[in-house]
Amino acid sequence: MVITVNAETRKLGKKSERKDLRKGGLTPAIIYGQGKVGTPVQFVTKDFMKAYKKSIGELAIFNVNYNGEDHRCILKAKQVHPVRRDFVHLDFLLLNPGHEVTLLLPIKFVGEPESLKVGGFVDILTRKLQITCLPKDIPEDVEVDISNLGIGDAIYVKDVIIPNVNIKDAEDIALVIIHEIKAIEEDEDEEAEESAVAEVTE
Repeated sequence: MVITVNAETRKLGKKSERKDLRKGGLTPAIIYGQGKVGTPVQFVTKDFMKAYKKSIGELAIFNVNYNGEDHRCILKAKQVHPVRRDFVHLDFLLLNPGHEVTLLLPIKFVGEPESLKVGGFVDILTRKLQITCLPKDIPEDVEVDISNLGIGDAIYVKDVIIPNVNIKDAEDIALVIIHEIKAIEEDEDEEAEESAVAEVTE
C-alpha cells in the first residue's frame, strides 16, 4: 500500500516549539536516510491521521510530498503521548531503490481450523516478522493459512515463504499453535493442587 501525504519543511526547534506545533494542529517529524542530513517536516495532524489509519495492520510506504517533490519513505518510529495517545513525533526512513531495508511485516492469519469444533483454540504467538528486502519487493503483509491445523499443530517461521524476501527471525520460532482446551484446564488444575499442597505443608 502506498499512501500519499503532504508535508512542509520546518526549522529544528526546541522541545517547547514542537509542543506549540502540536497545539496548532501540526505533527512534527523528521525524514532521514540515503546518507542525507535529516529533513525536519511537519504534517497537518488531522490529514496525516486520516492517511495513517489506512495503513493500520499493513506495511505501508508513505509518499511524502514537500518542496514540490515526492519522497518514498516508511514510518520507522513514532513517539506517542502516554495519556492522550496521539503522536508526539514521527521518524521516516527514505527508501533507496538499490538498497535493502529491514522492516517488521504484519502477519494476517486466515481460515478457521476444524479443530476448533472439537475442543481446540488458536494461540497466536507472533504477529510480525522481521524481514529484509529491496523497496520494490516490500509486501503489505503476509497471509498465514491456519485452516488445516489440528490440535497440537503449529506453524513456524520456516513454513513461511515470501518471494524475494529474507526472513530474519529464527526458523524454529512458532507463529501459531492449536491447543486443546481440556489439556489447558488439566494443567491449571494440577498447578492449583500443587499450590494448595505447598500451602498446607508450609
